[in-house]
Amino acid sequence: MINLAYPASLFSKQKVFEISKNVEKIEPTKVLREKFRIVVLYNNPLAELPASINDMLKKIIGACKFAEGETLMLNQNLETLSLGYIQSRYQPEMILVFGEIHLSNNLSKLKKNVPLEINGTQIIQTDSLENLEKVKGAKGLLWESLQQTLNLK
Repeated sequence: MINLAYPASLFSKQKVFEISKNVEKIEPTKVLREKFRIVVLYNNPLAELPASINDMLKKIIGACKFAEGETLMLNQNLETLSLGYIQSRYQPEMILVFGEIHLSNNLSKLKKNVPLEINGTQIIQTDSLENLEKVKGAKGLLWESLQQTLNLK
């Protein structure tokens, strides 16, 4: 052990911080949480989807018996969101991912149209919205997966 003659002088030029003054306190009641039954993630360079794609998406969501107020559509191109953030913030029953969107480092690439349950949330990754509109049979494969997952038959 080293003995110091003047130990107080060792830290005399150090700034002293008080945590309560330097960190914003977040009150538990102020944490923003919204609940949506389904979160739809897509990647589009435009802020708004083209009308034909938007109509197709609304038909898919409506066929799944989700109301507009229960649905949140997020463009991953505008803001990168993680699976954990989406689950804690929106508490969805289902996350529907259109295209190759990476949700988590802990999650390997999801198989197309194969549901995966993580912490009570069903996750289905499918073709991009553009491919669903163009590729014959792509919507049918997604619909079969949604029917099975949501017991719509």
